[in-house]
Amino acid sequence: MKTLIKSILVFLTGFIFFACEDDSLPESVKGRLIEFPSCNFVNVIQIESGNLKGGSISSTGLQIENVVLFPGNPIQDSIIYFNYRFFDQKKDRDSVYCTADVLIKAPKIIITNYSTSD
Repeated sequence: MKTLIKSILVFLTGFIFFACEDDSLPESVKGRLIEFPSCNFVNVIQIESGNLKGGSISSTGLQIENVVLFPGNPIQDSIIYFNYRFFDQKKDRDSVYCTADVLIKAPKIIITNYSTSD
């Protein structure tokens, strides 16, 4: 009887441990919001940690590396931790407007969830 109870407890503990771990959730990324006055309706986010690879954005003497663009209203926090998906032209509204002298080689993302703490 004791062996059966121990086996059940081991099984339940393992089941709970593995059931609570969801590998389908994207990794959290840490980013710093950068003021970039040449662009409107876009958040320029410099990636500080995580596997998301950013690009570059530059304008008359100002160049920032390892950035992504998040279209939409400004995020007021300076450091955010976020989950994301890549921008999809067919289903997402593109509101990014930058002046003609801005060179953008950065991917656009959609933030699915963000926080100011890790």
